[in-house]
Amino acid sequence: MTKKKIKSLDILKIRVIIKRKTMGAQHLTQEEKARLYDDMVLRYQRLEEQVRLIKAKNFEITDEDQQQINIIESNMRKLYTDTQKLF
Repeated sequence: MTKKKIKSLDILKIRVIIKRKTMGAQHLTQEEKARLYDDMVLRYQRLEEQVRLIKAKNFEITDEDQQQINIIESNMRKLYTDTQKLF
């Protein structure tokens, strides 16, 4: 397995731990929190870029484009909420 695949698997395991109400993020090491936070920020920035590209595609946003933007922004809000749970 490559380091990238291993890192992705580790991040998935960490996400499962955070989602458990009984454990939460307090059981993660600072290194695990930092790695997870960096991953979340990178994903957030990618989502921002997707929204920017959709808006730049046309002068006027179509209903379909707006639906895509709404879904992406919903994912952005979820990511933001997850980052707040880390600390």
